[in-house]
Amino acid sequence: MTGKYPIHTGMQHTVLFGAEPRGLPLSEKLLPQYLKDLGYKTHLVGKWHLGSYKKEYLPMYRGFDSHVGFWTGKIDMYDHTNQEKGQWGFDFRRGFSVAHDLFGEY
Repeated sequence: MTGKYPIHTGMQHTVLFGAEPRGLPLSEKLLPQYLKDLGYKTHLVGKWHLGSYKKEYLPMYRGFDSHVGFWTGKIDMYDHTNQEKGQWGFDFRRGFSVAHDLFGEY
């Protein structure tokens, strides 16, 4: 998303877990932010693995007009649940909302 190697953004160690209190630094400008500056509409479908601890890390704050997908990893593709580090929950999103209507959809 930045065009940089992970080591140059501080993201080289491991993937982010859902409740991890960090994300891709907010000082990093992402491709969708550049595209929006040029008048493009930007949409994300799929996994967002760049932080979800604070709203500022979420796709709609990082240049995307919309997002349908997950904020965390290791999602069950049918019931859209995730279990990591002792936490369990439904994680399929449409924008900022949980997409309960997509339960059971692949």
